[in-house]
Amino acid sequence: MKMKWIRQRLDWISRKIIILSKIIIGFGKYLWKLFKKIMKVIWKGGLKMKALIFWLLCLTGLLAGLVIGTIFFGWIFLVVTFGALVFLVILIYFVLAKKNLFFTFVEEGTAKAVVRGATFKKVTTPEGKVYKVTKGGQFRRALIQWRGYTLDRKSNVVEGRERWHPFGGLRYYGFWPFDQIYTYIFQWTGVAENGEIQSHPKEKLDYILLKDDIYWAEVENAEDEELLPLNVEVILTQRVVNPRKALFAVQSWLETIVNRIKPAVRDSITSKPYKLLIQKTEAIGEEIYGKLEEELLEKEFLDRYGIDVRKIEVKEINPREEYRDATLKKWLGQREAEARAAATTGTLLEMITEQTGISLEDIQKMLRENPEGFITKYKDLLTENLDLIKRRMAIDGNAFLDVKTDNPIQDLIALWKRMPVGNPQGEGEKGMPEGKGKEEKKEETEEERIKKLMEKTKEAVESRRGAKAK
Repeated sequence: MKMKWIRQRLDWISRKIIILSKIIIGFGKYLWKLFKKIMKVIWKGGLKMKALIFWLLCLTGLLAGLVIGTIFFGWIFLVVTFGALVFLVILIYFVLAKKNLFFTFVEEGTAKAVVRGATFKKVTTPEGKVYKVTKGGQFRRALIQWRGYTLDRKSNVVEGRERWHPFGGLRYYGFWPFDQIYTYIFQWTGVAENGEIQSHPKEKLDYILLKDDIYWAEVENAEDEELLPLNVEVILTQRVVNPRKALFAVQSWLETIVNRIKPAVRDSITSKPYKLLIQKTEAIGEEIYGKLEEELLEKEFLDRYGIDVRKIEVKEINPREEYRDATLKKWLGQREAEARAAATTGTLLEMITEQTGISLEDIQKMLRENPEGFITKYKDLLTENLDLIKRRMAIDGNAFLDVKTDNPIQDLIALWKRMPVGNPQGEGEKGMPEGKGKEEKKEETEEERIKKLMEKTKEAVESRRGAKAK
């Protein structure tokens, strides 16, 4: 009985060996053919195909191990192996990658830096938050995730195809803790889609943004042509074109860029008065960008720091808080005086039209072409109303200069030169910025009041002339 049992066991073992040898021989032939294909692909090139074959080899080895293990150890081995793989995937995806241990997630349009031999340090922000960031270490490589872009050997972002990543943004970066994802503290202020300023306090980041983004900065106490201190809000459109340089070639790339641009902003503001600056903010932004020398934009920002500054815009220009009320009051006073001047001038021209029978367009044409000749021709008629106009000018205070001379004709010429000739399109009263609807409404009400007063004055003048005629 024992000999029979032994022969049966030996027979079973021999059959298993024969089956296993056939599997090994067949798998060897398959590997040889696959090796030939791999050599052809490597010879021809093609990163995506190389990666595909690599993962195919890994999968083939895994399947071969499962088959061999199942033959010798049964289905229990297959179940245990499959369960271990599922657990490993869950561990990597939900634990290790989130904590940057061996694996990491790289979001679209960003890059991460891998450093070797780094330690950790604690950083406390002004808000009282404590962050643990990397300290020291040697830069090894950068991980990029941006469709249509890749990194060259110098870590420059260039157009091209990144090698194929079967799990998308999930990447294996190295053996932790020798290799780590670089983390740092960053603070910035951006602009929302609705134009509001969004301030981001200091926080811990493990990535750097590669896409174009808008950053807000403020230049304080920039004096205009009249030495009025102004706060200038500047918007910078820029992007990172070399993550290695931006992270390791400068302490804080955004702070450095802003500080290097401030002198150009002050230079542009100093050359013009505040009234002109608030009317041409777009042109001021272009002027600031033009003042930045090519050496600064390319050799410093682009080549040294890895930052491409694409556009500079001026968002707002405001006086300092202690000057704001006085400046606004003076500005509104000038607008109100100019509105009164416009009403006075319009009434005077209407009076001349009614008294002479000449159309308003012809009067304006004559005044534009030969004001002295017109005033000389109608000297007696205009002199009759001159005292009234001067009194109106005196009431307006700073609306007009004192133009009184010994010659009435010179008075009239000076008066005509002080008359507003209309408003350009797109502006309010005399260059008033857009968005001042409330002040416009007040000025219209004042004009109506002055017109009523001038109508009564005109009636008084006509009645006086009628009495003289009698």
